Amino acid sequence: MLAKILWSCTFYGYTPQTTQETFEDRIKHKMHTCYGTMARKLEQKYYLNYLPGHKKREVLKTMRLASLNSIAMSMEDWNYCKKRIAKASNIRKKRDYRMQKRIDYLDYREKYEGLRDKFMGGKNITFHDMDFIYDGFSMLLTNMETHTYGESSRVDYLKKLIKYIEMDSDNEFLNPQKLVVLCKVSSLHPLSLKEEEKIKSEFQMLAGKGKLVFGTREVSSDVVDLHFTILIQKYEKRQPQTYSDGYRHLFS
Repeated sequence: MLAKILWSCTFYGYTPQTTQETFEDRIKHKMHTCYGTMARKLEQKYYLNYLPGHKKREVLKTMRLASLNSIAMSMEDWNYCKKRIAKASNIRKKRDYRMQKRIDYLDYREKYEGLRDKFMGGKNITFHDMDFIYDGFSMLLTNMETHTYGESSRVDYLKKLIKYIEMDSDNEFLNPQKLVVLCKVSSLHPLSLKEEEKIKSEFQMLAGKGKLVFGTREVSSDVVDLHFTILIQKYEKRQPQTYSDGYRHLFS
């Protein structure tokens, strides 16, 4: 119980390994694929259609100066757009509906393609290994890090982490159908063959009867410790879904 409380209280983003990822992905909402970029441009068009010409130019100038992907307007402009949208003709409403469905689809593709790209480029992880993300299975994306501070080996620290996970009554890794693990390691401190085999063995025990896909990627860093990006595919199959709502529970 104590281990679970400590794990839950650990704030994601304080460690040197995750600071850059935290700022880029969580604050700037960085677009990972062309689908996300297209979705944001279409979203801009959706709202700019309801602004007068001089307001459009002001908004576009602000976005250009701030290098923003998403639409950025004052509260006054937002309220103006909402009033125009509420009073739109049936023809415009139909156009807006088609545009919103397109935005939903592009966001869906951004979620899944972005997820796949997190693992592509890792040694021994292929495009075929990631095909299952489109099948509507229940999935969970999580991260794991070693923090040895030179006092213990990376593998020993990982063993302790996995031991605490297995003790957890809400073990998210219980009975997975597939476990995809990408190990990011500093190019200055690469994994030895012995370390890699031990790490794979630990994750295979965690996967149980499920299939393990394990890959490594060397990154430019002087940090000795390891960072793991893990995708868990559960046994339970989701009900058939449409693209518009399928991506919403991707990380549930």
